[in-house]
Parts: sequence; C-alpha cells; structure tokens
Amino acid sequence: MSYTYIARLHIKPEMEASFRQAIADMMEVARDDPGTLDYQVFTLADDPYSYVFYESYVDADADERHRTGPVSGPIVARMVECIDDRGFAQEFWTPVAALDKKP
Repeated sequence: MSYTYIARLHIKPEMEASFRQAIADMMEVARDDPGTLDYQVFTLADDPYSYVFYESYVDADADERHRTGPVSGPIVARMVECIDDRGFAQEFWTPVAALDKKP
C-alpha cells in the first residue's frame, strides 16, 4: 500500500522566488527517485502564497528518505525556511481499495 498525503502551507511573500526554485529543484529529484510514486505541487487560485503538496511514496521509509536524503534534505530545509508562522498541516490518505481488503 502506498504512503500518500497532502501538505498545506503558506509562505512568506518575500520568499516566493526562493520557494519556487526549491520546488523546481525538488521536482527534479522526485522524478528520478524510485521510491516516489507521485509528487505534485499546487498553489491556490485566490492566494498565490498558499501551496498544497500531493506526495505519494512506496512506503513511509521512502518518504523519510525523501525528506532527509543527502540531495533532497537540503532542498526541504530551503522550503521550510520559506514557510510563514502558520506552519504546515498534513493529511494522510488511505486508498479505498486497501480498506476493502480483508486481513
């Protein structure tokens, strides 16, 4: 079963260029990461400083490697520097098909 979630955050307006560059860098890393199933980033139409990340990995360990790896970890750190005081929130998702499986 995949390890999937969305993360919602709001950035400091003055950090927009840095944040967008970090996103571009992370998209490159995620594309070549065998543990990453999907990695997409959206901004809200009515608030250009609010972002939603849709992330899906083969398992929780792959997510951990994504957040802390030698290439991706510094990019995550750059992103975190851009987040404003509201912080971020995550919503973890379970595929409906996984709920239908009997143990």
